[in-house]
Amino acid sequence: MHANFLRNNASASAGSGHFEPAPQHAGGDAANAVARVNAKLDELDRVLQDVRQKDIKRVEEEEKARLIEKVGTKAMELNKAREELAQTQLRKAQAEERLRAHELLVQIHKTIENAFVSSGRKSVYQNQNR
Repeated sequence: MHANFLRNNASASAGSGHFEPAPQHAGGDAANAVARVNAKLDELDRVLQDVRQKDIKRVEEEEKARLIEKVGTKAMELNKAREELAQTQLRKAQAEERLRAHELLVQIHKTIENAFVSSGRKSVYQNQNR
């Protein structure tokens, strides 16, 4: 970019992109100097392109590393959420099991109570209260 700026703004004929000797210096030394300057400008362009490519690659690598880190963080969050869900489901299953056991005990007590009442005896619970 800088080399192109120098070329385009330092030359009397901006369309060429290279320095051209001024008419009063039309000798071989001036032509050689112009050729050396143009070669240096070409070299600067190549170096600048190389630096740009390396910078682009560096930025891409940094972005890739950030994305990998972000994906890793999200994966850890997902695993933690899965663990919490599994624990919640386990607690729910245990609570449902306790509820079924309690309902079964209530049903057994009612069956026993009904058996005593239908046989004409006093309720087990009435005997215990005395």
